[in-house]
Amino acid sequence: MLKSEPFVLHQLAVNSLFVQVKYQPAPSEEIEFVRWLTFSEPISNTTQLMPDGYFELKSRGDLYSMFCEVDRGTESLKIWTEKTRLYLKLATGGEFQQLFHQERFRVLVIAETERRSSQIRQTVARQTSKIFWFSTFNAINRQGLFAAHWIRPEGDDRLSLF
Repeated sequence: MLKSEPFVLHQLAVNSLFVQVKYQPAPSEEIEFVRWLTFSEPISNTTQLMPDGYFELKSRGDLYSMFCEVDRGTESLKIWTEKTRLYLKLATGGEFQQLFHQERFRVLVIAETERRSSQIRQTVARQTSKIFWFSTFNAINRQGLFAAHWIRPEGDDRLSLF
């Protein structure tokens, strides 16, 4: 395996998600794509997060902000504990509002497998039951981004994004 192969595979997964967000039909004509951002450095000096992506969708006049975290199983759960802490800091400290001019956001975590998604979900649930949504690439590729396959940190209900 080439040294750069994990990076390339990760980037392909992020690109696949971008295509789903921007080009796949939404479940309603009321949902429209607004923008997609990528980050080559942390989003700020005080919150050292570097999400895999960020996008906004508009529905019925409301704007939905979503960070994306693509997990291919290469980061430890200790890193996920820190990411969770940083996202919570971003959500509660007022910095998100300053940087993105929105009040709230979701963090979509897309894992390679159900098992890995469950491990990350348990790690996140130790700190919060809010803002995080979990799924897998198989579910997104089979059912679409918006379908009812998303799970929150607590509970087992499968939810749609809208």
